[in-house]
Amino acid sequence: MALKADGAVTVWGANDYGQLNVPAGLSNVVAIAGYSTFVALKEDGTVVAWGAGMTNTGSGQNWGQGIVPAGLRDVKSIAINGRHCMALVQVPPVILCATNKTVYEGTAWEFDPPAALDGCTGSSLPVTTLCTVTNGVSPQVITRTWVATNQCNALIATCSQSVTVLDLTPAISTQPQSQNIIAAQDGYFWVTATGLEPLSFQWWFNGGVIAGATNNTYTRTNAQPAHAGTYFVVVTNSLGAVTSAPAMLTVSSDAALSFDGGDRVIIGDTPALNPSCITVETWVNFGSLVSGSAQFLICKGGDRTSGAYRLLQSGSDIGFSIGHYLNGWGTSRTVSLTTNRWYHMAGTY
Repeated sequence: MALKADGAVTVWGANDYGQLNVPAGLSNVVAIAGYSTFVALKEDGTVVAWGAGMTNTGSGQNWGQGIVPAGLRDVKSIAINGRHCMALVQVPPVILCATNKTVYEGTAWEFDPPAALDGCTGSSLPVTTLCTVTNGVSPQVITRTWVATNQCNALIATCSQSVTVLDLTPAISTQPQSQNIIAAQDGYFWVTATGLEPLSFQWWFNGGVIAGATNNTYTRTNAQPAHAGTYFVVVTNSLGAVTSAPAMLTVSSDAALSFDGGDRVIIGDTPALNPSCITVETWVNFGSLVSGSAQFLICKGGDRTSGAYRLLQSGSDIGFSIGHYLNGWGTSRTVSLTTNRWYHMAGTY
């Protein structure tokens, strides 16, 4: 057998055990040895064998010497002696990294350095950081790789540890919303937040702490104009704190609807009740219809002279109109009515 300069192998002679059957694709060979069994050492430290000994029957030259041990690598040299094939193996260092772990952003942490042993002597070896990389997305995963080098033969081995950094500092996913309410109503604020449990909440009003307001919701019961202002909440945990967006509470002193002691319904004079479009509804039952009488059943601000939503009864006709008592009314729509019957009336302006 011959080893060619290009790493190929050529064999000639007897072929009683398949010695001439060089494995297809055999290349990058750096050393050869042969008897009835042929062995080739490749550049990558692995071994290829053929010829006798490909079985272990004990007949002829078949003693299993051609069966390369599984996982054989890092071979430095080979030899053969009849029924035996031999390989001198270069043992790399042994390096062992700690298991991967998870930590929280905002807490102190560090990698766990590995331990290493020389593959030749078994003595401890120093380790060196080879590289540290991060995945660049959330959750962040940082991986460090170390290397150890044998003192006997300069073989190396590496291992890595990955650390997942979770951001569990408080975060507000639903902010409190501003509200417009009428005096004596309740103002209600709430937030949803995420982060490492437990989460703590503290509500503030106009820059001051609200005593006892330590839930994710806060209700200002029986709100009065003095309670109008800015509300926000601070959410904290062991990793940090976050402040919500401010929410405004507007409290009007005027009631939405009230009776004047007679037959009129008074609409509170508040900006919240001055939209660009409004629908006025009422249920009425007339015991009698007096021709020419005008009843201001729904008045804005309680005073028809400052503007009213007028339900005008005139004989057997009833109409809605809107406007100013002194400056004239807008277009009215009239319908015929009968006494002692309930009517549901609505007008949109």
